Amino acid sequence: MFYYGVPIEDIKRFYKGKEQQYLFDTALMQLESEGMIIREGESFVVTKEAGDAFLCYGNYLKYVEAKRRQQVDNEKAKVLDSKVKKSTIVSNYLKSANMVCSIVSFIVGVLLSDQVKWILNWLLSFFLTGCALPHS
Repeated sequence: MFYYGVPIEDIKRFYKGKEQQYLFDTALMQLESEGMIIREGESFVVTKEAGDAFLCYGNYLKYVEAKRRQQVDNEKAKVLDSKVKKSTIVSNYLKSANMVCSIVSFIVGVLLSDQVKWILNWLLSFFLTGCALPHS
C-alpha cells in the first residue's frame, strides 16, 4: 500500500514514545537519502523507485538485501577482472620469454650443428669400432 502525500504527523501518531518516534524519523531520513521518498512540506511522497522496489521485492528489507548483494557481486566482478588482467599480463610475458628462448635455441642449434654431427659420429664409431676417434 502506497501513501501519496500523507502528512507525516498522521503516520507518526502510530509510533508511541520518543524512542519509536526517533526511529521513525531516522527511517524517514534513510528513505529520503536513498531517494525512496520526497518531503513536500509536512508530507512525503513515495517515489517511483520505491514503488518499483516494493513491487519487485515485496518489502524494503528484501530490497536492501538485494542491493547489498548486487554491490558485493559488483566488487567480486571487479576483483575477478583485476585477476584476469594480471594473469593475462603474466601469460603474455611468459609467451614472450618462450619465443625468445625458441629463437635463441634455433640459432644455437644452427651454429652447433657441425659439432653435434661430430659427437654423433664419434658415438657411432665408438660403439661400432671401439675407442677410436673419428677423423675430421
